[in-house]
Amino acid sequence: MKPIRISLAGLLSLILAMLCGCEKPFPKAPLRVGVIEWTGFYGLMRGQVEGAFAEAGLSVEVIGYPDNPTMNAELAAGHLDACGMVWVDLIRMSAQGHKVRVATVLDWSDNGDVLLASNRVTQAADLKGKRISFEGVHSFSHLFVLGVLAKNNLQESDVHLLDLPAQQVPAAIAEGRIDAGHTWGPLAEAAVKDGGVVIDRAGDVPGWITEVLAVRTQVAETRSDELKRLLVVLDRMHPADPADAAGREAARKAAGLFLKKPAAELAPIGAEAHLVSLKEARLLMTDGQDPEGLITSGRKIAAFLSKRGQIPKDHDVSTLIDVSLVAP
Repeated sequence: MKPIRISLAGLLSLILAMLCGCEKPFPKAPLRVGVIEWTGFYGLMRGQVEGAFAEAGLSVEVIGYPDNPTMNAELAAGHLDACGMVWVDLIRMSAQGHKVRVATVLDWSDNGDVLLASNRVTQAADLKGKRISFEGVHSFSHLFVLGVLAKNNLQESDVHLLDLPAQQVPAAIAEGRIDAGHTWGPLAEAAVKDGGVVIDRAGDVPGWITEVLAVRTQVAETRSDELKRLLVVLDRMHPADPADAAGREAARKAAGLFLKKPAAELAPIGAEAHLVSLKEARLLMTDGQDPEGLITSGRKIAAFLSKRGQIPKDHDVSTLIDVSLVAP
């Protein structure tokens, strides 16, 4: 019998074939996407609970967080690939050197974010000289409070501002530690039932609180196909059409399962924010005239942050919008 001869190159090929050993490539790590309890994120929770992402051949892990600052820090540290984030916070994060982009627009706050006050404050004029809280210096919360003051012809120097988590605002008002503060969602609703007063809502200062799906730039560049497919699936899970009552209730039910809360205790879609479809997101990411659009509101936000020394004067917010991910 003749001996079998094999070249060095052939031997290496054989070893590689044995090591690979299968036709299917090794699966990629799941796309880790962060959310908090907010109606604009119910679609992401629904996609996870109902298995819609998996059915589309996507490996996605949706992770819940207690608040925006904690979730944002996880994205900045690279522990998340994407998360729901307020446009203001993404602009600040990028200016701090973190490589992040907007993958799509999810919603903008209408009634969800409010400036809540004690019943001793019945109108905006009564805020002068009062103690008012926000969550996070130069955050969207801070910007919202300043926007409300400006809308009512009050200067920052006219009030006493302090940093306080939004979850603590109703209790702090009840205890007399503050006179008013930014909070949102069920906390605000419960406080109003107990006698609290809503001075202003996010819908009264358009453009300040727009939620986007933030994604790390490296992920956007290396996993763009997965992200595009994720956005298509999310568009089905994210019932932006007000007429889709069944879809909205299905999303709330799924969010309840994800958050391990009775769905009835969660805010219904439409009560807090205007949800944005993928089609509308394309317009908001490219239209330079729409006051709710990212370019117009982003420039206004950038001017504010630049004036306060938070970002460079030449910080171009348009470079943070990855329109390719929402392309038809």
